[in-house]
Amino acid sequence: MYTIRNRVRILKPADKVFHSLATAEGLKCWFVSSALLEEFPGGQVRLEWVNFGENGATVRDSGTILEYRRAELFSFSWEPGPAPTIVTMTFSSQGGETVVDLTDGPFPDTTDGIEAFGSTAVGWGEALLALKIYLEHDIAILKT
Repeated sequence: MYTIRNRVRILKPADKVFHSLATAEGLKCWFVSSALLEEFPGGQVRLEWVNFGENGATVRDSGTILEYRRAELFSFSWEPGPAPTIVTMTFSSQGGETVVDLTDGPFPDTTDGIEAFGSTAVGWGEALLALKIYLEHDIAILKT
């Protein structure tokens, strides 16, 4: 089993970072074409990217919110590969910046699981860097 672990420091307060990652309104500003995010445990998450990637595909992901505490914790289940995983993001303020710690897993130790682990790890790395650029420089590099 494999778990993605990523950390990013963003020079903005935790409530602004949380809003950008854990609300439909925030995600639509920098990351997705459309979003539904019900802001409570048991709520739905639906994300859509239109004209995404080299082939200009429409990509959709969905899941269920497990934990939702403003500016502290956001966790949801989804299925980026052959089996569901759990994404957990924690937000902590440290000296005028916010540290986001993200985990996503477990991914199964199978050929499909390892492929999903790799592509999802790259995706999270790109997304967190794009979030940092958006919040610190007001440039939405991934917006579709």
